[in-house]
Amino acid sequence: MIVFIIVCFLFLFILGLIVIKVITSIFDTRSKKKAITIKFSSINLGLLALVICILLISMCCLITQPSIEEVISGFLVELLGVLFDILVIIILFGYLNDRREKKNRIERHLEEIDDFRYWSSEESKIRILGILKRLNKEGHFEVDLSSIDIGGKDRNNSTLLQRLILRQSRLSGTKMKYCRMNGGEISRSFLTGAKLNESSFTNCNFKGSSITYTDLSHVTFYNCDLSNCKFTEETLLRNAKFVKVNISSVIFDEYVILEWVEVDYSFLIQLRSLNEENLGALSNCLVVKHEKIEGRKTRECYYLHNSDEDYEAVRSSLNNSISVNLLYFIRNPQFEF
Repeated sequence: MIVFIIVCFLFLFILGLIVIKVITSIFDTRSKKKAITIKFSSINLGLLALVICILLISMCCLITQPSIEEVISGFLVELLGVLFDILVIIILFGYLNDRREKKNRIERHLEEIDDFRYWSSEESKIRILGILKRLNKEGHFEVDLSSIDIGGKDRNNSTLLQRLILRQSRLSGTKMKYCRMNGGEISRSFLTGAKLNESSFTNCNFKGSSITYTDLSHVTFYNCDLSNCKFTEETLLRNAKFVKVNISSVIFDEYVILEWVEVDYSFLIQLRSLNEENLGALSNCLVVKHEKIEGRKTRECYYLHNSDEDYEAVRSSLNNSISVNLLYFIRNPQFEF
């Protein structure tokens, strides 16, 4: 009986040290000197637990005077309960520790972006793109890219943004000139004074974004979702191109600048479904139907252009400079296509 009780004490002592060691090792992210202090304190806690166990078990044995069979069966029952509790505690502490480490990594990545803010060197662009990829892997998509430059040098040396995801992000004064984004996302974000000119976006999601004072000249949107977007203030759409895009519930402010924006037939069809207040600058916009010769094929395309000039005057001036098949105002009663 006495030998069995001593064995139980030793087992509980060793088990207590193991549990304390595991828990302290999970949270041991400090210096070695601190780790040594934790190690000695864990031994003291183990000795204290051993003394408490000896006192409790001794008191129970003196009061109840159980047989050896009762002690063994009770010990086994309690042992299973303790082991289950230890397993749950280790899993819980591990999960909380992973969450804490992930949060620390995300904060460190965001601080690194702040360090490269206002830089325009090639090294800073490469570092920022790498940080954005790591943030996407961590599942963090809300980033402040204000005054960040990740643009390319020219059309032959453009920046590739492959499947980059930005949600509820800020792109105030962000420079993304000469960028190529494929399968990416800039949804529910705020683009204010951003420079996206000379860029192309393919299979991208801009749903719910607010675009203000942004330069979108010579930008190509191909098969993109622009639903619920707001083009406001003096956003420049000069020689931009919209092909197979979704513009449901889009809003064009009256101050948006449209200069020979190329669109396809589906774009014009979707314009018909927009409310009068959503059209804004498009209300008095000219629509030019033009046939392009590409190789041996002829392709129909349409151009949108802001104009305050007289209808016939614009028609005559355009006929002198460009091959025009049809020319209408969006809200002109004759507008048919």
